[in-house]
Amino acid sequence: MSLTDSDNLPAIPNLELPQSVFILQSENLSHLHEEAHKTLLAGIQNDEMAPFAATLPTSILPERDALVTQFSKANDAVLKEIEQSIAQATENEGESEISEGIRKRAMYYARIGDKSMSIDSITTAIEKTAGIGSKIDLTLTLIRLGMFFSDFNLVVQNIATAKTLVEQGGDWDRRNRLKVYIGLHAASIRDFKLASTQFLDTLSTFTSTELINYDQFVIYTVIVSVFALDRVDLKTKVINAPEVVALMHTKPLIRNFANSLYDCDYALLFKSLAEIEETYLKPSVYLHQHSRYYTREIRIRAYAQLLESYKSLNISSLAKAFGVSEEFIDKEFSKLIPAGRLHCVLDKVTNVVESNRPDSRNKQYQQVVQNGDVLLNSIQKLARVLN
Repeated sequence: MSLTDSDNLPAIPNLELPQSVFILQSENLSHLHEEAHKTLLAGIQNDEMAPFAATLPTSILPERDALVTQFSKANDAVLKEIEQSIAQATENEGESEISEGIRKRAMYYARIGDKSMSIDSITTAIEKTAGIGSKIDLTLTLIRLGMFFSDFNLVVQNIATAKTLVEQGGDWDRRNRLKVYIGLHAASIRDFKLASTQFLDTLSTFTSTELINYDQFVIYTVIVSVFALDRVDLKTKVINAPEVVALMHTKPLIRNFANSLYDCDYALLFKSLAEIEETYLKPSVYLHQHSRYYTREIRIRAYAQLLESYKSLNISSLAKAFGVSEEFIDKEFSKLIPAGRLHCVLDKVTNVVESNRPDSRNKQYQQVVQNGDVLLNSIQKLARVLN
């Protein structure tokens, strides 16, 4: 893995590895363990990651001790060479050569997964770097380190720093990259609306391959946008987007998921949603903790979308439309209606669900009256003060 690249940021640290660790730690993802172990082992070997390997238990990485022994000497040798080049630059060359050596050291620590040394070295490199572009690149590396080690504070602090640097003079490419970083972090904290906005802004100009591969980025874009957008925007911004259309040819699950909600094919939606949960949500280090919330909210949206078209519906018709049992519908609605999530009434005598949509015009009228009362009270108080 190159430490420098004129066109793309290097994928340092390798964010496939925490994904593999997460899978290996999850017993319910045992069917993915073999592939995850291969990815983890290959990543550690390719980047000679002795410090990172040392942090893993042998239950996840049985080869840990051998890998640490094998690569520790190699790490020390590379770092010694880098330190010598920095010392030589300090004695015989200019500030730019010294700064380059410091950045190289910082990126090497990040590459091998030494968290504390990475953060210290990158912070020093930022202080010694003059150009705004290079400062942004190093700050983005700190964000990736935060994601690599699941350090929420490190991610948040450096997103804020990167925003400031971008406003001070970041170019178009770095602005776009930062949007992807913000979007991925937003998705990981359940802010799907912000994630959708950021991802859609960069869908046609995506370059952040150091953070996430392109196909996964498009998949995440569809997932968060189905949650966040209304039907009109979902159609125009996502389903008809050339990047999504191209992916749908090879990912029929994504096609079925997005199209079924728009086309009101609720049986296909529920089937696709279950597969989305098992294929993309639960195995994701970013989204797994939101999988139950996500699937529940999509079901609620589908229920509400269908109920908008009817005054009343037989429970058996509802169950058939969604491809589930009547008992499932009864259980779902019995929880959602009292919680105020669905505007309808479940009549168990007639086995019918009756829509009970709030009158938006009457609500607006009541709001105006209430605001008017507040204003009149304020005027009366002011009048008494003036008198």
